[in-house]
Amino acid sequence: LLVLSHFPWIVVRNRKYEVAERAILITGGGGGLGKSLAHKIIEHVYTRSQMVTKPTYVILIDVCEESLEAGVEELKLKFGESKLKDVGVEVLTYICDISNFSDVKSVA
Repeated sequence: LLVLSHFPWIVVRNRKYEVAERAILITGGGGGLGKSLAHKIIEHVYTRSQMVTKPTYVILIDVCEESLEAGVEELKLKFGESKLKDVGVEVLTYICDISNFSDVKSVA
């Protein structure tokens, strides 16, 4: 998680991607590592908000609706719902059991 504070990009299959202006899907987004990663990504976009021209979609997926809702509320409290929109961050949520193919297919 600390890597994002030093490197504003992620590497997927040997290609470097800027974190801002992307759609970032996080499984387990309602708590623990997933929620922490969402916080770090949004903090990163905040620091670069003057350079961001396209929206950044943070897509949180969790099997537990209650923890997902609580995680989103925590994000809104920390960053401010209107400020999220101002810097181009849109948080989307889906209830999904990633071990269930039909759940995953419905999210896609």
